[in-house]
Amino acid sequence: LCHLDLKDCQLGEGGDDYSERSIVRQKDSYESKYQTLNAYAFDITRTPLQSVVLPSQLQRIGYRAFNMCGSLMRIEIPATVRNIGDYAFSNCESLSEIRIPEGLAGLKFQPGSVLEDISFPLSLKVKENGGILGNVSAVNIHVKWETPPVLTQFGVRKNSVLHVPAGSVDAYQNAYGWNRAKKIVAEGNK
Repeated sequence: LCHLDLKDCQLGEGGDDYSERSIVRQKDSYESKYQTLNAYAFDITRTPLQSVVLPSQLQRIGYRAFNMCGSLMRIEIPATVRNIGDYAFSNCESLSEIRIPEGLAGLKFQPGSVLEDISFPLSLKVKENGGILGNVSAVNIHVKWETPPVLTQFGVRKNSVLHVPAGSVDAYQNAYGWNRAKKIVAEGNK
């Protein structure tokens, strides 16, 4: 299984727990919830999955849902998703592109790869410790915040090009952590 299209699928609520033994995790079972891609959903299979289209009505991606999907290259998260579990894309070394929907408030992200592009929506709250900025390396980082969120510990990677809203370049060039980017440009400019 390399390509999976779940766009038109409805994820229902299951009545039973699903179990899979693992030496790397404490909890061996999880319960299915409505419109949720459960914890460890693809971790169990260790599939060579390269691309996935998630259900268009998906609301939640569970803890480590795609953990160890080393062949996964691209994923687009539907706009209906409001919660992504911790380390949902942990150890996805081939992941090069991820689209995060507007409306998502929090995300812990540790793909283990250098992304080509990542876009952070205006609704995303920046958390440094355990959040995304300390764990993401991307060639191009797109942000929607006109005023840079305050950073005290982490920052963007030095090899990244930071794309910011028009009129915000100076603010990011003077903001700790954001000013580490190789280049800061107004969105739409190269």
